Amino acid sequence: EVTTDLDVLARQTLLQWLREESEAGVTVLFSTHIFDGLEGWGTHVTYVSQGRVALSEQMDRIPELEQLRAEGAEAPLFSFVEALCRSDTARNHAEGKVSTRGVMHTWTRPGADTSVH
Repeated sequence: EVTTDLDVLARQTLLQWLREESEAGVTVLFSTHIFDGLEGWGTHVTYVSQGRVALSEQMDRIPELEQLRAEGAEAPLFSFVEALCRSDTARNHAEGKVSTRGVMHTWTRPGADTSVH
């Protein structure tokens, strides 16, 4: 997690720079469990669980995330990821698998419309 040890201002400066780079056409892959400041920025999300890609999709094509946005959730991306992680953890537990936390990656493809819809 690249921003873990950064103070608030340094983290915001880094995120702003990454956003500017993505808007200039650079693909940014950001692996994180901290979602503050990412809402409306990434264009895709990938969720890795048990060493496998469990979800990889454009954010605007994820019905659950769109529903949270339509309902006016305060932090739709965080709420979606939390529900995904809880469901995944419960499923792994029920299947007797070692419970590992999934890893979420958000990324922006070059030229993507990063505005919030």
